[in-house]
Amino acid sequence: MPVNKNASFRYRVLDQCLRNRYRTYKLEDLVEEVSEALRQHFGHFSGVSKRTIQADLNILRSMPPRGYGADIVCESGVYRYVNPSFSIQNAPLNADDLRALEEIGALMKQFDFLPFHGMIRELHGKLMLKQLDRQQSTVIQFEMNKFLKGLGWILEIYPAIRQNQKLEIGYQPFHESESIALIAQPYLLKEYNNRWFLVCESSHREGITILSLDRINTLHVTNEFFEKPVIDWDGYFGQLIGVSVPPGAKAEQIILEISSSRIPYLETKPLHHSQQIVRKREKNFVYFQAIVNHELKAEILSLLPDVIVVAPESLVVEIRNILGEALEKHHNVPNRYV
Repeated sequence: MPVNKNASFRYRVLDQCLRNRYRTYKLEDLVEEVSEALRQHFGHFSGVSKRTIQADLNILRSMPPRGYGADIVCESGVYRYVNPSFSIQNAPLNADDLRALEEIGALMKQFDFLPFHGMIRELHGKLMLKQLDRQQSTVIQFEMNKFLKGLGWILEIYPAIRQNQKLEIGYQPFHESESIALIAQPYLLKEYNNRWFLVCESSHREGITILSLDRINTLHVTNEFFEKPVIDWDGYFGQLIGVSVPPGAKAEQIILEISSSRIPYLETKPLHHSQQIVRKREKNFVYFQAIVNHELKAEILSLLPDVIVVAPESLVVEIRNILGEALEKHHNVPNRYV
């Protein structure tokens, strides 16, 4: 495939025009659209010529590896795809691309110790499966929130963590109307429940702070450096379900009574790595050591009505209060909503 950045950009703009069924594009319109897009994104004020766009259309029509095999027709001077669902973005990988992916996969096995290795390996697997999936009807889907805010901050935060550089962050806490300014010493990027978090120490509070990337409004990497402490993050998060740690909280023994129908589910997807399932007479109990936090309570509530909290007593009271408040609210639902 062509690798020239401007050419690749022009192809994507043309692709959008040719897929548009709500507007017709003649050659002059395509020239105008591409020229305007180049001006907006790259500051190219000279625009492009008709000859360039005609050559680009020929590239789109040509078969791989030179082009994309696009079936483009021109009727009464109007250009469009014959198949409205076609897009060069869905073009299959060629043999060289697949061979390169296989070689990357083999090479990555030698670098398990590198940061982000798991993410890269997962991406490699998704690319391979996606390529196979395009050859037939969809048989596999990955969980992905494409509308999640804040993912772009990863590219700035990651190098700062590697180089021990402090961050200036504008952060919008939940349930607060005003953004706060803080200085952070970034230690770790962590994903949980399809969301990303920055683990750091900050000027906002003492101890470890967890910042949700989708609540960051502004971020600046400073030229101020810090000395990173040695922290066993596996051990730190091994006490948790999720990422949040209430101030002063310590791991406690959690005991849940679980209905028999839920046991197979928890055997295949444990609530926590320390989980043990014990069957006593006609009852089933789940034991594990964890810090009581918001995520733990959310997991317990997701098991209703098949769970009863047995210990600790403080968690029993919290769950009872949550259920009582929810029950009261549901009793007061106006009839017009029913």
